[in-house]
Amino acid sequence: LGLLKSIESATSTIDIANAYVILTPAMRDALIRARERGVKVRIFTNSSKSVDEPVVSVPILKSLAELIPHGIEVHLKQGATLHSKFAIFDNELSWVMSYNLHPRSLVYEGEVANVILDAKFARQMTEDFEVDLKEALGVKTVAELNIPTSALSNIAGSYFFNRL
Repeated sequence: LGLLKSIESATSTIDIANAYVILTPAMRDALIRARERGVKVRIFTNSSKSVDEPVVSVPILKSLAELIPHGIEVHLKQGATLHSKFAIFDNELSWVMSYNLHPRSLVYEGEVANVILDAKFARQMTEDFEVDLKEALGVKTVAELNIPTSALSNIAGSYFFNRL
């Protein structure tokens, strides 16, 4: 709920780095509304090549596919697995957390978040985020996601969302 409030309150920028971006409808809608109000939204997450749990790659890519048409920037990790989980709002508020952006973290897993209201810290986080983006694959269209289809990926997607 606090993360949703931070998204809803953002006025200029939202930068999110998260290992598993499998968005709940509430999170997806909040990000889209932020973009519609003119907030620059950037997401950095694992690609199907970098994710350490291959079964979740299709649900991640499908979530991203819902954001791209709304002008939300998507950047995919290349190489080793991204395990970071942080968010920066308006270059002032930072969340550093264990929380994965997927329904299991919301419902089942015990997660923690440190919320830091400090512009200097946020700037440092943004600088690190920018370095990550330079090494990432920027995705401009849904087609560039190359979402594979398989029975297993469909089951995995259902598993995550049927747990809400």
